[in-house]
Amino acid sequence: MIAFTWQHFLDDPSKPEWLLRFPMVKASLRAMDTITAFVSQDLPELGCQLDHYVVAGASKRGWTTWLVGAVDQTRVKAIVPIVLDAINFVAVMHHQYRSYGGWSFALVDYIDSLEIPITSRFDDPNMITMQQYIDPYFYIDRLTMPKLIVNAGMDEFQQPDDTHYWWKDMPEPKHFLMVPNAEHTMISGVLEIIPAIGAFVVAQFSGQPVPIVTWTRDDDTGLIVATVENDASVHSVNAWYSYSCGRNSWDNVTRRDFRIANYDDPCECGIGYAPYCANLVVLWDVKQLQPTIVNGKRTYSVSPSDLEELKTGQWVTYMIDFKFDDPHGLGYDTMKELKKMTKKPSNKVKPNVYFGGIPEDLGGYFQFTTEVAVWPNKFPYTDCHGSTCGSKMV
Repeated sequence: MIAFTWQHFLDDPSKPEWLLRFPMVKASLRAMDTITAFVSQDLPELGCQLDHYVVAGASKRGWTTWLVGAVDQTRVKAIVPIVLDAINFVAVMHHQYRSYGGWSFALVDYIDSLEIPITSRFDDPNMITMQQYIDPYFYIDRLTMPKLIVNAGMDEFQQPDDTHYWWKDMPEPKHFLMVPNAEHTMISGVLEIIPAIGAFVVAQFSGQPVPIVTWTRDDDTGLIVATVENDASVHSVNAWYSYSCGRNSWDNVTRRDFRIANYDDPCECGIGYAPYCANLVVLWDVKQLQPTIVNGKRTYSVSPSDLEELKTGQWVTYMIDFKFDDPHGLGYDTMKELKKMTKKPSNKVKPNVYFGGIPEDLGGYFQFTTEVAVWPNKFPYTDCHGSTCGSKMV
């Protein structure tokens, strides 16, 4: 349905009300109105007035989350968009083409269901107009509330470094959480994101200080340096990393591809189940980091030289993950037992495939990461333009 409304706007930009994001945002605003009225009128015994909300949502609802924050800065105390970092989305889509030489199969509704694939219209002048209506990047000046942006490291819709096209422009306060060994549905990431988001949300309403991490990324060397900017108690710091795998059959070029699934046939990277290839090579592994003190602050770093040597035509993506002690965090015996059950040592899944385990935050820690870096800092394909972007899916 979203693809259809995009097509309608691109064909006739005089009717922006066709864009489905608008009613999605309005529905969210009316939901807040309704809940506030219900609590006030039907639950007076609670003695509370709902004046503020933290808004969260995943995927399409993640896009809506960004826009609800932009529209209602009074009531929205914080936002948590999940698996939707494709803002400044035309630039992000061109980034995908340079990485894959085509388009992720996850975009099938924007390709096969339309007379003219959206992927061949990213450079249409009407696309820029549409961005100005619905792309959160064009509302950055309004997104001044606290933000926790949550992404999946093996997302089939997006790439782990999409943030490079907007993060630096996003106003503070902002925190980032990249979840390793999770794809777009976040099924394998819920043990991490639910407690981590919970800790973040509680802090917004309790006034509790939130740990602050800043970082730099050197695109010439691949070095990430992260600094803890306040006196937050660090529980653990790790580097997570993943190696790309994927090859296009029509030109034998290896892709800069970290998705857990693709259309490769033959499936060189894992296990095939037509039409998909389960890409086991991209499973993330983990290594512990130790701090150094720079100007009195705790700093942590990781670079390509700290990781395994790359094969020809391969890329590595990596980040630094922080867990901070939270006085309001979970500490129940049940959670401790669950943690024992889910904790897995790093081991080989198959030759040359390493697995750092299911991500979890069962202690209820504050958990944040840096952005990822991808090394080497180059792409297998040159960019496309207009109709040359085509509709080939991988």
